[in-house]
Amino acid sequence: MIKILGCDPGYGDVKVVYGPYNKDPNKMFKFNSVVGKVDLSQYVNDPRVYQYRGGSYYIGNLALALESSKIIDIIAYDKLETFSPLFIKYVIDQIKEVPDIIVCGLSIAQIANSGHYKDLIYDYLVSDCKLPVKKVAIIPQGIGGKLCFDKYGINFPQHNESFSDYNNYVGIDVGFNTLDIFQVIENKTSSNLIKGLENQGLVKIVLKLLKAIAETYSTNSSFTLKEGKNILDNGHFRIRGNEFNVTKLVDSIKKEYLSELTALVEDQFGEILNKMDFIRLFGGGSYIFKDIKDPFIQVPASRSEYYNAIGNFLYGHNLTANI
Repeated sequence: MIKILGCDPGYGDVKVVYGPYNKDPNKMFKFNSVVGKVDLSQYVNDPRVYQYRGGSYYIGNLALALESSKIIDIIAYDKLETFSPLFIKYVIDQIKEVPDIIVCGLSIAQIANSGHYKDLIYDYLVSDCKLPVKKVAIIPQGIGGKLCFDKYGINFPQHNESFSDYNNYVGIDVGFNTLDIFQVIENKTSSNLIKGLENQGLVKIVLKLLKAIAETYSTNSSFTLKEGKNILDNGHFRIRGNEFNVTKLVDSIKKEYLSELTALVEDQFGEILNKMDFIRLFGGGSYIFKDIKDPFIQVPASRSEYYNAIGNFLYGHNLTANI
């Protein structure tokens, strides 16, 4: 049985969808795309440490437990490129199987790097780790989401019962760093609009949140962006055993971001939207739109942050020849 891994290594989280060929995925999970440098000790054998490119690292939540100075924020493309092979090795360790096909997404803003990005992942897994991976492919973020909409609509995991060849919409993947925007005309992706905007995702909320925390709380601590994302996700932070609830602050900043994002989309793409039937928002940042009662704006009912990874998994089914 051919096994396919659809992976979306984002600046906020790494989203993972895995399963056999010609079936729905059977494993889905995500983890914070963060690494932390670990000092090794001859007295402790810690199997959670990954050796990579001459360094020793924790991944995900373990990294966030380290002192802030050792946390590496994956917020710029160079860091994402550097650590994506390690993230995918970590994924393979978690699923305890080696996929035959791996399909990853890369922001439209950085898709020109896809050939080099693919080679880094394939060479590390096959040459360095000696894993029997057969194929690695890279597709633009957002396009994976479109494939997921085609099969599941906005109600994953229910199969789409209202598929139309004449859908006209704009898809917007609201990520941690980037917004990836594409236009669909008669249910096919159009070259008229396919664009990636850097530094317009949830990172704007996190930066405002960290600034507000610094101004409001006397903690004598500063947080990295990934620690800020963790605060955003959980609504609180802890310092020396004391918990600080910032839910109201987070809600207020989310409302500000919602207004800013709506204005940005309207300003840059308003004329295109006039010709569309609806907007489809997905990605981890789309949840802030879920309470908007506007039939023009569609948001998946659940698993929105996985839509790219699900689409990557579906794309992998096209790559099974000669496997």
